Amino acid sequence: SLRYSVYLYCPRCRVNTTHRVLGYHDPYTGQYVQVNQTETSVEGVSEFD
Repeated sequence: SLRYSVYLYCPRCRVNTTHRVLGYHDPYTGQYVQVNQTETSVEGVSEFD
């Protein structure tokens, strides 16, 4: 699925390659958050915080 994919340029291959996003680093908590955790833990989060 392209929903959690990102294209990165590989200088060795000289081509854009698709990579699956497994998670991200949250700058507010300093923790690594897996993508599947994000989908299930957004309850109670306000976009205006």
